[in-house]
Amino acid sequence: MLDANKLKADILDDMRVDLSEEFDRNFERKGFFSDKWKPRAHDYSRGSLLMVSGDMRKATQGEVSGNGVRFSSAMPYTNLHNEDGKITVTAKMKRYFWAKFMQTKDESWRRMALMKVGKVITMPERRFIGDGPDTASPFNIHDFCARERLYPGTVQSALRLLQQNGYMTLTDEQEHPARVMFCVSRDDLYKIRIQRDELDHFIRTLLRLYNGVFSSFRPIDDNRIAAAAGCDVHCVRETLKSLWRMHVIRYIPSSRSPMILFDTERLPTADLYIAPQTYRRRYDMMHERFSNMLRYAESDEECRSVAISRYFGEHDAAPCGVCDVCLDRKHRGKRGGELPEKILSLLKIRPMSVRELIDSVGGDARRAAEAVDKLISEGKISLGAQGKLAIIE
Repeated sequence: MLDANKLKADILDDMRVDLSEEFDRNFERKGFFSDKWKPRAHDYSRGSLLMVSGDMRKATQGEVSGNGVRFSSAMPYTNLHNEDGKITVTAKMKRYFWAKFMQTKDESWRRMALMKVGKVITMPERRFIGDGPDTASPFNIHDFCARERLYPGTVQSALRLLQQNGYMTLTDEQEHPARVMFCVSRDDLYKIRIQRDELDHFIRTLLRLYNGVFSSFRPIDDNRIAAAAGCDVHCVRETLKSLWRMHVIRYIPSSRSPMILFDTERLPTADLYIAPQTYRRRYDMMHERFSNMLRYAESDEECRSVAISRYFGEHDAAPCGVCDVCLDRKHRGKRGGELPEKILSLLKIRPMSVRELIDSVGGDARRAAEAVDKLISEGKISLGAQGKLAIIE
């Protein structure tokens, strides 16, 4: 059985080789794949665009790093050309330009030597390395935070900002199906089917089930292939690995991990733009959350459960009966039933003024006054001419 770590290492090394070839061809395309570079402002007799000595092209190297491939260059000016930037002319630079002009008699060197000290030269972006739009890769936020020594909450906030501004999309953790693409021509594949009779039925099944496998990666279902080929899932996976080792297909096994999708090409940090409306929207959302939180904490009338349900969009929730608000309401109801009886028992002893009665009852004066008004409306007590409350016999 093929070792999983070796399989991953071989896939990453294949990626390094393929990407190195594609990035190298960008120097011949004079662009980042189909996006052409900005032409020179002046004609130069030396070389072509970004290819004068060829040192930058040769210095760009890829290496397998962790679960990916990292590209770097020993040339200090590589990043300046790849991501744009500014150069300030110095006296030392002018002396170098004059020396090169005297050596080569090339007018381009003379033109640069005549620039004033302090002049800022803007280098346009001529990208030849990087991620293009619509690329995707697995993203484990815990591994990322541990590797970069960042706080997960900060990373999550940054990811939300980038998503809200259309730079990328981070999917939830989900099952990602295996993907396959044939890397040989149809004629070569036919020869393989003749030479390897044991693979013929499997290859024909794969071609019959999935279209477009010669032009791009296609998601596949191991169970569907197993049912159509008349074998088990383990056999399907081992056969796919064998075809990959033979360089007949490119095979990406299934995985379960969040995916990060780049909706634009990967931009330099200086070119990232976060719209002011994003910050305003985040401020409004945070203000609404704190307002709801204060309303929840200060309210002594609405059931806590009902308040939480309403916050999440449920407007027909019933009171829970067990939160502090509901229990206090029940307690007030009991006290409300005892209060009229206490008032009547005090007035049986003797008539009292409203103030005297409320002081005798004690507790909340407002509720005592409401109870008095209710007893008057029910005709159980009355207010006499001398301002005394008395029981109606």
